[in-house]
Amino acid sequence: MKKTFSAILLLCAIGLTFSACDILDNTVGKSGMKCDSPEIISLTEQILNNQIRKESSFTIDTSNIVIWDYNKVGRYECKAKINGLTKDGFLNTWMLESYGLSLDQKTNKISGWIKYNTYKTTTDGYYVEIQRLSQ
Repeated sequence: MKKTFSAILLLCAIGLTFSACDILDNTVGKSGMKCDSPEIISLTEQILNNQIRKESSFTIDTSNIVIWDYNKVGRYECKAKINGLTKDGFLNTWMLESYGLSLDQKTNKISGWIKYNTYKTTTDGYYVEIQRLSQ
């Protein structure tokens, strides 16, 4: 009986310690720029439009964004559904495929899922890193 009671107390103490660490992490301010914030969405769209083709019009489907913060440090790993349209069908398909996108030759529509990371700098700036599949 005494050993069982001691084991239960030990488990409760361990559980409280871990939950206190999570509370401390959240109150200390480990925040970053979330994947679905307007600033990040706009910057990600600009990067895609500049890197793939300036005549394209990529948009992020804001209802299809997946957010991970595995280490709870405010560095988010994101995955988002992308839609776009190009004025002509002359795109480097290798470039599209390296981002995880595809082109419908008949309609000139570009779609797919991209992965990107968001970071917040110490000076309250932020940046986005779009991952290529071939990395």
